[in-house]
Amino acid sequence: MHVHLFHCTYSEDFMSPAKKVFAPAGFVVVACLFFGALLALGPVAPVYAQETTPNVAVITQTVDLATTTASITVPVTLTVDAESISSLTFQLDYDQTCIHIDDASSDVSGLPSGNGLANSVIDDPTNGLLAVSIWDANETRTALTSGYVAVIEFTLESLCRTNNADKNIVFSFSSNPAVTFGDTNGLSVAGASYSGTYTLDINQLPTDVAFSRNDANATENVSGSRSVGTLSATDPDGSDSHTFALATTCTGSWDNQGFGVSSNTLTTDR
Repeated sequence: MHVHLFHCTYSEDFMSPAKKVFAPAGFVVVACLFFGALLALGPVAPVYAQETTPNVAVITQTVDLATTTASITVPVTLTVDAESISSLTFQLDYDQTCIHIDDASSDVSGLPSGNGLANSVIDDPTNGLLAVSIWDANETRTALTSGYVAVIEFTLESLCRTNNADKNIVFSFSSNPAVTFGDTNGLSVAGASYSGTYTLDINQLPTDVAFSRNDANATENVSGSRSVGTLSATDPDGSDSHTFALATTCTGSWDNQGFGVSSNTLTTDR
């Protein structure tokens, strides 16, 4: 039996965020990538406790994404330390060319509530500004605690989901109007705000696939299952794992009949 290897058309399948497809030498390489959770939401310890307090902040971090990831989640953290803060206003500035908020009423969550606490959320998508106000309307005001005061889901624009390069998105707090803090006595309290940068680490597509032939088994006119060679992929993301499969779109006088793939091994199946 002759072992014939032919090129098929290169293709990419983005139906799944974890699938990459190659089709050289009569087979398609399907690279399955697994991503951890983008962000784990929950109570956090004060991150700027040694800085000016009270303060609000977006914490700088790197987020691992696939090219098909639709959104990112950005928490805003309040640190109060020893202050008894019951009201807060801030305007968050974001890059509207890269991200947007679909619906502020549903995409901004985690706002303090109960015990008379009220809030207002206004999104200005044209200028990339999100205004948030939190206050206590009761005569006896409830003090806010350190932790998340807003969790915002931003939808990614397609230009920020390419696999060509990582993307940095800066979240800053406007100085006009500036962040304000009020205590449980209704008095203004001096505070601070800290911007943060989200680095979108977009998973890169494999750049090549290699085939190492097993000459000892590449013998003509021999029946039965044999290992023909091993497959490997060149991937900028060195920690990615890959799986391989035969192409189903090859045309011409030769096709993939008589071959199979087991893990990263190309075999004959008859």
